Amino acid sequence: MKHLLFLISISLGLSQSPLQGYIKQAIENNLELKQKTFKYEQATQRLRKAKGMFLPHVDLNARYTRSGGGRTIDLPLGSMLNPLYSQHGLGTPFEDQHIRFLREKEHETKLTLTQHIFNLKIYNNYKLNASLEEVALKEKDAFKHELIKEVTHAYLAVVKLEKVTRVYETNLHLLQENKRVTESLFKNGKVTQDAVYLAEVDLLSIKKQLNSVQNQLTLAKKYVNHLRNVELSSAVETDDLPPLIETIKPLEELKEQALHSRNELKQLTHAIISAEYGKKIAAGSFFPNVLLSGTYGFQGEEYRFDSEHDYWMLSGVVQWNLFKGFQDRAETEEKELEIMIYESMYNDVLGKIKLEVERAYTTLKTVREDLNISEVGIKNASLAFHIVQKKYNEGLASYIEYLNALTKKQNQELAHEINKINYRIQRAELEYATGESYAN
Repeated sequence: MKHLLFLISISLGLSQSPLQGYIKQAIENNLELKQKTFKYEQATQRLRKAKGMFLPHVDLNARYTRSGGGRTIDLPLGSMLNPLYSQHGLGTPFEDQHIRFLREKEHETKLTLTQHIFNLKIYNNYKLNASLEEVALKEKDAFKHELIKEVTHAYLAVVKLEKVTRVYETNLHLLQENKRVTESLFKNGKVTQDAVYLAEVDLLSIKKQLNSVQNQLTLAKKYVNHLRNVELSSAVETDDLPPLIETIKPLEELKEQALHSRNELKQLTHAIISAEYGKKIAAGSFFPNVLLSGTYGFQGEEYRFDSEHDYWMLSGVVQWNLFKGFQDRAETEEKELEIMIYESMYNDVLGKIKLEVERAYTTLKTVREDLNISEVGIKNASLAFHIVQKKYNEGLASYIEYLNALTKKQNQELAHEINKINYRIQRAELEYATGESYAN
């Protein structure tokens, strides 16, 4: 993750910015990302469960039974044999027998081992869960990358609004001074009263704008803290932005990079693979299942674990589903439709990503042009201000002219700073769209 943050910060010119810490904190604390992580861990445990089906199953079963009543078998041995024996003087050694079907008491303790020898469903279920684990992983990574983009945008929005706030505060002081000077000029008969009214309107307008920007700044800081999962009132530190890094790759290269790097496409690729194995599971019902089963245990009326009371069994079992009311065929066709759905989703996301890259690239170029225009605007506004300032110092220009020139210069400087931040925001958008700095 440290390498990831380093690449992001360098690409945006923010290598020493608090942004790195905020991104790291968001990745560690964001609740929605934790939910994605838990889902991935669930998928990992399901894969372990599927892997365990390859191993033998061993069960220990113990039973102790007491019984009474039930059916009996009557053997009239005494009635049949005793008359013969008594004729020969041998007495009556036999009694009629009443044999119960159920023992009065009985126990059975046994170990049973079952091992699948051939079962396509077990193999395909393992492969399906392996693909679903990758789906969950790519879903988590995709959200993490989106979270990084959101934190970056939110942080830069705070920086921008802080700059706007400072300029509006400066303009507020200037307009307060403008009102004071205008009122003085009116008292001295230098201007008419409408100039005083207009000065008051300008002052009220800047106050309203300042209040609006301050509210936006407060909300922007709270959003950063929300992404970090800290108290909304926590401080958000910012610093001055270093020079921009302006290298941009060609559009076609960026599109190609996006197709290889975006986790959304990787997620859908593994979803298609999982659906294919789901289809194979359904088709596996047409093949036989072969397993071995062995049992070793003890039986008797008393708990005796010796060679006179033990027993064992070894079985080979073949199970073959010959007919199931066409359910298996319907399930196979259902999985085939699921594959088609995922393939359609993949093509849709593919087209959207290409459009997203092109839109981000075009917007970045436009912002770069705006930045060039604002650089010219600063130069011209500065030259105009220096001329008016010189005239004002020589008494050839009024204070209002001086104030207007200063305000235009400051507004051009503000526009330029905003354009620079917008450039960084749009560059982060392009990097997100292409998967740059996010590729695994």
